[in-house]
Amino acid sequence: MDEAIYSAKDFVLMPIFLVVLFYFARQIQQKRIVENPIYKYYTRGLMAKIVGGFLVCMIYIFYYGGGDTIGFFQSGKLLAQMSFVNQETYFSVLSGNLSNINLLRFVENDLCCPDYYRDPQSFTVIRIASPLIILSGFSFFVTTFLFAFLSYGGIWRLFMLFNELYPNMEKKFSWSILFV
Repeated sequence: MDEAIYSAKDFVLMPIFLVVLFYFARQIQQKRIVENPIYKYYTRGLMAKIVGGFLVCMIYIFYYGGGDTIGFFQSGKLLAQMSFVNQETYFSVLSGNLSNINLLRFVENDLCCPDYYRDPQSFTVIRIASPLIILSGFSFFVTTFLFAFLSYGGIWRLFMLFNELYPNMEKKFSWSILFV
């Protein structure tokens, strides 16, 4: 197992970010629940998504011992580190310029070599992850929490759409869309 995937720092940062994300979720919920009672599920659904993300991380670390999830994170870390070493290259790669010159910059700065660099579609995940990795303090688990928070909007909109199309089924939809 690669020790660089997680460290004690993750276990310090996780509760802090959980409290912050929970606070934001509660603010959104309280602001909108008056006009739309379905928001009573908002925070619980988000917390289920975050816990699910954490459990998937644990499976990839302890059962699989690696995989794409970890590969994306490690490559995202390299790109995030580039932001501190060579901002011009960082923003060039972030904007989608996966040139040989930019790859050479990774090699020159002992950041070689991000996986998926030659696959622009897969590298999009790394480009999205990179700012989240910086924001998370390079924490694998906190990056997962931030991805869960950002992607929750789409799941929530789906939940709201189904409840609009099929009223009085909110409990069933909450289980099938938010909690599974």
